[in-house]
This record gives sequence, structure tokens and C-alpha cells, in this order.
Amino acid sequence: MRSTMLANFCVALVGANILAPAQTPAPKSIPDYSTVERDKVPKALRWRTEDIYSSMEAWTADFTLAQKDLETLSSLFQGWTATPSRMAEFLVRQAALSIRIKQLASYAMLCGQTQRSSPLYPDLESRVQRLDLEMTTRFSSSDTDLLRLGEAKLAEYRASEPRLRAHDALFRKTLRRKEHLLSVETEKVLSQMSLFADGARSAAAILEDGEVSLVDAVLPDGSKVAAGGGRWGRLQQSKNAGERRAPAEAQAKSYQRVANTFAALLDTAVKRDVFEAKVRHFPDTAASLLFDHEIDPIVCKNLIQTVSQNLTPYHRYLRLRKRILGLQEYHAYDRFLQPFPDVALRFSFEAARKLTEETGQLLGSEYATLVRHAFDQGWMDVYSHKDKDLWWGSATSVPGVHPYIHFNFDGSFFMFETVPHELGHALQFHLAAKNQPYAASSPSWFTTEIPSQVLEFLFLRKGIQSAANDRTRLALLGAFLDRLELVLFDSARQAEFQQAMYHHVEKGGTLTAAWLEAKNLELQRHYGGHDRGITLVDDFARSQWGHRSLFVSDLRNFSLAFNATAALAIAQKVLDAGEPEARKYLTFLKAGASKPAMALLKDAGLDFATTLPFEAALQSFDRLVDEMDQIYERVSRVHSTSVPRMSRSIPSR
Repeated sequence: MRSTMLANFCVALVGANILAPAQTPAPKSIPDYSTVERDKVPKALRWRTEDIYSSMEAWTADFTLAQKDLETLSSLFQGWTATPSRMAEFLVRQAALSIRIKQLASYAMLCGQTQRSSPLYPDLESRVQRLDLEMTTRFSSSDTDLLRLGEAKLAEYRASEPRLRAHDALFRKTLRRKEHLLSVETEKVLSQMSLFADGARSAAAILEDGEVSLVDAVLPDGSKVAAGGGRWGRLQQSKNAGERRAPAEAQAKSYQRVANTFAALLDTAVKRDVFEAKVRHFPDTAASLLFDHEIDPIVCKNLIQTVSQNLTPYHRYLRLRKRILGLQEYHAYDRFLQPFPDVALRFSFEAARKLTEETGQLLGSEYATLVRHAFDQGWMDVYSHKDKDLWWGSATSVPGVHPYIHFNFDGSFFMFETVPHELGHALQFHLAAKNQPYAASSPSWFTTEIPSQVLEFLFLRKGIQSAANDRTRLALLGAFLDRLELVLFDSARQAEFQQAMYHHVEKGGTLTAAWLEAKNLELQRHYGGHDRGITLVDDFARSQWGHRSLFVSDLRNFSLAFNATAALAIAQKVLDAGEPEARKYLTFLKAGASKPAMALLKDAGLDFATTLPFEAALQSFDRLVDEMDQIYERVSRVHSTSVPRMSRSIPSR
């Protein structure tokens, strides 16, 4: 989801206007409701929360029922594994209560997103959170009870009580933890670690949000530009290389001031993960971090090695950007330059809908019907209005109802591609919920960006094909490849950086600022092709590692790169083979969590125990570069002077 997965590098995206709201005025076909009340926005452009509850009275009545259900469930919990029928009765009622709680919470959250000034909905959310916490606390020993029952006895129970089979996903995930479960006393001690386990992450957030002293950018003429201002962002698009360099160098100096503190915090966070992996008898920290997601560490190893050792397609793209921009030297800070600033990528919501519906047809009639249904049946809240959250986009699954999709559509390219992105999430939620029991209806967090990016990537390919002219086609291709640069190559580099950190600590090392700076610079130069003169990575870039994103999620970068790889490979299969591959993909979406994610992807034709899917994704990227190169050559022959030249880059210091 855009609000979570992209927020951690939004600074980079805002710098690159390709993904930030454009500076040109919105087309007249884009209405502006930003200053009006919600009821002034046409109903067709608002989601229907009444599909969950028709009124507050209905919500209150259901909340009361949920409280009663919790008491009933608590009475069933004592000895719940004593017999197959008692076990089934408890699990069926627990699933029903979980669904009810999610409906209550979703209604409060969705209403709160469109009525921010109302104190009612945060209060409702708080009440549901307390109820959910109470349920979790009361049944916290259920995993231990299942482990105590054991696989053999559970198999007997399943054979005699068919209702239990709907909970196979729960059983699978719980029973596999047996070899890493410690004694009762040790588990109690480890559970107390949660009181301070995230202290380093919290401190890093405080440090970056309020205590990092931002350095002003110093321009070639000696003048200064205040950090974070409007002019700061425009410097990244300057035709003067010295002005483009200034904000990047200033940002690096800002981080350098607190590098030792960031390093100490990061060292603490990593050592905490290494400690738990050792205590729980995992072979290494990667295996520990990936365990709950049912991911074999070989997948991480294959991804990093394959991308890191096969950067030729990426380097071809960087060379192409350099040629289009007319630069004699291409520096890392030049990645934010727009190659085609004269092409205004501005779109109406109706255009986004039309292209999304056309794209849905590539995935079969069932999928295409659901795409149209989502637009027509109150799943979406489209435009910004008074009192509405300003999120880019998100999709919320509401079991037993339908998904809800939050937009603030403004006509920018970023919001244009966000439409299929969030719809991809929503349709996976919907298909999994319709085809799986509740216990298997929530897809693995680790792979949730695959369906969003498959639809987004197919959408962009179709948009490129149907573009009005070669200039627009080039701009769209450039935006697509810039997106892949971020989610694939940049994320793979950062995943390799994190992998190196864990290996260093596992061998007894300490994460010092000097070590982190050296490793960061080494990887930036390797991925950018510095030694081959492709992207020159200045020495000051060594300090650009010290930011909060390293603390947000230990798997964030690996997950982003993996999902982009899988989505690119699936999208290419659909484009190459059509309906047979579309059917395989639809089966994957419907499967939810019925099997481990890697097994489901293997069924869809992608075996991530090998390097083949990663190689296929890189080949797809290479074909996109070929296409852009060919179109650019064609345009250049016709308009030899149409591309503005940037000033020569300044030497590295």
C-alpha cells in the first residue's frame, strides 16, 4: 500500500517529480472538492461505509454483541483441545468474533479517515482496540495448547471432525514453531524483552524527526538555501550541476552530525535480533526474521546475488538516462532529473479508470468483471475534501463485506498509477476472502505488494502502448523505469546492506559509523557502476545510510525488491502467454494463505528456490530499456535539438 510501503522513501519521490504531484495545473476534468464538505462530493465518488453498518446504532449493537461473544468464547476456552468437537466449536466462534471485531474496527477507521475533526471515530477505534487486546490476552496460550496437543493427535482430530480442516493454515503456522519454542520460564523472560526491544527504533525516529540539525544547501555562488523549503526541492531539477549537488551534500552533512549516535542505535537493534535468533536455535538471523513469513533464506540469498551480479540492464538504463539528459558525467544526485520536462503527465480519474478496466481484461473475464464492480459499487473514495485524510492511497480489507480503497486523486502521474496499485491489493483481499476460510483468507504480508504491482505494471505497459505520441511514450517509459529503479535495484542494494550488517554482527563485529559508511559507499558505487564511469557516486554519499528506514522493518527492503521481481516476472508471463498465465495468477490470488507463499508462487510458475524468476525479471527490465532506447533514437532523428542539455557535472570531491 502506498501509505506504508512508499512513505519511507517519500523524500526521494518528492525530489523526483515523476512520482510527486506535478507542478502544472490539473486538467479541467479533475474536480476540486478540497474546500467543501463531504456531502457535497457526488455519492459515486465516495465509498459506502453503510455496507458495513447502516448507522451508528447498528455499530453500537454489534459492539455489544462482540462483548457478549467474547464472554461466551472465554467459557469455551477452558479445555478447548480436549475433544475434536470442542476444539472445532471454539475455533469457529473465535473466527466469527475476529471477523466482527475487524468490521467494527474498519467502520470506525474508514469513517475517521473522511471525518478527521470528529472525536467520535477515534474513540470507537480505541474501544475496539481494547476489545481486540482483551481477546488476544485471554487466548494467548492457544498456540502452546496446540503444540502440546501435537501433530499426531491433531491429525486424528481432523480426521474425525471436518470443521477443523478450515483452520489448517492456523495449524500449519503454529506447529512449525515447535522446534524454536523454549521452556515456559524462558519464554516468559523473552516476552518481557518487548518492553524495551523497540527502544533503539523509537530513539532513531525521535532523533531524525526532531533532533537532526538540517544543514543549509550551499550553492556554487556561495549563497545558501534553507533545508526543506520549496526551493530546496527545485534544486534537484536545476540545469546547473552544482545546484543539483548542493542539497544532496547538505543532507549527507546533516546525517554525518549524528552518525555515531545512529550507528550505536542500529548496532543495538541488530544485536537484539541476532540474540533472539541464537536463543531460539536458528542457524542465522535471516532464518529467524523470515521464519514467521515461511520464507526460506535461500530466497533472500538468490535475490541479492542475482541482482548484484547482473546489473548490466540497470547500467544500460543509467547510460540511456545520461545520454537523454545530455550529461558528460552522471552523478547519483542526477537521478531526480526529468528527462522530458516538456511532457506534462497529467490525467483524469476517468482516464485512470478506463485504462485500469482495459488492463483488467488481460487477466481474464472474472478479474475484469471485479475491476468494473470495484469502480461501480462503492469501494472507492476518490477525491480530497474538507476533513479527509491526505494519504496517497491505501486499501483496507473488510471481511464479510468488500475492500475499501482510499485515494486523493489529483491528476499527477503518481496518483494515476496508484489507482491500479491499490485496486490490485483490494482484489487480492476480495478473491482470497471469497475462496478461503477465514483462517487462510489473509495473504502473507511478505508478498502483499505482488498483486498491486502486477496490475500497476500491466497498466503502465498498456498505457505506454496506447500513448498518443513518442514523446509521451518516452516519458511514461522513463517513469516506469524510474519506479523499477526504486523498488527493485535500490531496494536490492539496501537489502544487501542490511544483510551485510547482520553478517558483520554475527561474526562478532560492531556497527560503527566508519564501518557503515564504508559498506554503504562500496554498495552505492557497485550498484551505480562508479568504477565503470556509469554513475559517479561522490564521497559524501558515504554518510547517506543513517536514516530511520533501516529501523522500520528488518525485511522492508528485501520484501520490496522481492515483490517487484515477482510482479515483473508475472506481468511478463501474462503479456507473453495470455490466458493460461492469467489463470495461474488468478489461482494464486484466490489461494490466500492456504499454503506458504513460496509454494503458491511455485504453483503459479515461479520457483524462487532457483534464480530463474529473478533472471526473468531482469530480462523484462532489459526489454523495457531496449524499447525506450529505440523510441528515443527515433525521436532524436526527427527532433535533434528538442532535448535540453544540462550543464556539465562537476568533478567528485
